[in-house]
Amino acid sequence: MSNNKNVDSREFYYLSPIIGRSIKVFRKSNKLTMEEVSNRTGYSAQAISLCERAKRMPSSDLLLKLAAVYQVSEEELFRLREETIIDTVQTYGEKSPVSIRNEFDTIMNTKYSKNTHPSNRSQNDRISLGDGEYATDEELILAKAFIITLRSIKK
Repeated sequence: MSNNKNVDSREFYYLSPIIGRSIKVFRKSNKLTMEEVSNRTGYSAQAISLCERAKRMPSSDLLLKLAAVYQVSEEELFRLREETIIDTVQTYGEKSPVSIRNEFDTIMNTKYSKNTHPSNRSQNDRISLGDGEYATDEELILAKAFIITLRSIKK
């Protein structure tokens, strides 16, 4: 194993179990096997198992598919993902995977920037959807997750 601190090692992958436990509960409450979830999402049973056991953070794409399979809101799963990221870094610090620490920094910069709270935004600071409506915070979270997924695919 390399001693490079910028590489995530699955051997020593420290991740909070928040989202893993939750998606396992959703699967069991829907009386589905991992194989059935695999067939419905297109992800391997092994990948789903790794996520449930907190050995891998589920991708944004997987979360969207799990939301449909488990009939839960996408926002709920992305909120759990964010809580997992925050808890992981607060619990494990430098032992947290680099990718998780990077997402943590993004979340914290977004969450606690003085201009991000809706009451502090002027009309010019919000994103217009072109139909007279503005993107909600929940829609912005989903858009951010989508962009992060696209960027990770390009790498």
